[in-house]
Amino acid sequence: MFTYATLCQSEWTDYNGHMNDAMYGRVFSDAIDAMMNEVGLDEAYRRQTKGTIYTMEDHRWYEWEVHAGAELRIETHLIDFDAKRMHTWQGLFVGQQRCAACETMLMHISQAGETPKSAPMPDTILDELATHKTNNNHSPRAQAMGIRRKS
Repeated sequence: MFTYATLCQSEWTDYNGHMNDAMYGRVFSDAIDAMMNEVGLDEAYRRQTKGTIYTMEDHRWYEWEVHAGAELRIETHLIDFDAKRMHTWQGLFVGQQRCAACETMLMHISQAGETPKSAPMPDTILDELATHKTNNNHSPRAQAMGIRRKS
C-alpha cells in the first residue's frame, strides 16, 4: 500500500461548502503520481526513457463530505498488474472515516515515437510492483451505471 497526505484547500470547495468532485480526481491523481515516484516511474525515468503512465479508466464513489482544512490521507492499493497495465484501488480518508474511493486502470505508454503507444514496463519496475501488490477485499467494485426501475 502507498500512502499520500495533503490538506483540502479552501479553493477546492464548492457552493455546497465541501470539496468539489473535480478536486477528488486531482487528489487521487496526485496520489497515483506519488505511487509512480515510489516504484521508479518518476521524472528521471520519464525523461530518460520517454515512458509514462496514462489513466485509461476510473470510477469514483463519494461517501462522506470533505471540508476545507481537512487532513486527507489517500491509501493506494495495487490490485493487479501485467507488463503494461496497473489496476489500483484508492481510499480517501479523513481520520478513520473513508470519504471517497477510486478504482483506476493505468497503462504504461511510450512517447518515444511519433504517436504515443502502449509499451511494456522495464523488468526493474515490474519487480518493484510485485513487492507492492496487495489483496484488497474491501474495495467497492465498478458497476454498470443506470437508473434501476421496479417492474
